[in-house]
Amino acid sequence: MEYLKKTYRWFGPDFGVTLDDIRQLGAQGVVTACHSIPTGEVWSEQAIAGIKNEIERHGMEWSVVESVNIHNAIKYGLPERDVYIENYIQTLRNLAKHNINIICYNFMPLIDWTRTNLDYQ
Repeated sequence: MEYLKKTYRWFGPDFGVTLDDIRQLGAQGVVTACHSIPTGEVWSEQAIAGIKNEIERHGMEWSVVESVNIHNAIKYGLPERDVYIENYIQTLRNLAKHNINIICYNFMPLIDWTRTNLDYQ
């Protein structure tokens, strides 16, 4: 049976929060992504393995991917969307080969997470 795990979001080594910092908080897992790979490109098995191994060297697991960004060509249904759909599928396959099976996704076009007035009180 799978139980809840304490996980934290990590934006990569250049963000200023280290995996040691996250581990000190008692985290069992990390939520992260291949931040250096441009949207729409395939996440290679080597890139995935590198991040996963780094996390595991710190005594945690890569629990969740947030996120494999969706290329705007898919969101808008542009003619080149099929190439990006195939890249997305291959990325999911590569993640699965490393037993990373929980993927968050975001289909919001252009502005990503902003949904409402940021000045609303």
